[in-house]
Amino acid sequence: MIKKILAWITGKSDTAVAEAAPYKVEALPAGTEAAIVTGAGTETMVVIVPDAVAPAAIVTAAIETAPVTVKAKYKKAELTAMTKAQLMELVTKHGVEVKARSTKEELVKVLVKV
Repeated sequence: MIKKILAWITGKSDTAVAEAAPYKVEALPAGTEAAIVTGAGTETMVVIVPDAVAPAAIVTAAIETAPVTVKAKYKKAELTAMTKAQLMELVTKHGVEVKARSTKEELVKVLVKV
């Protein structure tokens, strides 16, 4: 039993069981209609492959977006001017998890990243 557990942990298990997929994927010729049944047969979806569209012709287009720049809500100088109690209020306001024993410098370091 221990050997089986160790083999499982280290990934050397030779008793790997492949799970059966709840669906079957097959290539369809153009102009055919197919019903895809998933799960226990409760959901059915009908797919119609048009004559003009071949499966190789379907290409997903890449969408390019501009990089997002995020400005910090608080400046380090503003935070260092606050008291520890004020910093703890900001920590609870933003839902950041810190220890109650955290120093003021640690709180400032966390809040600058918010």
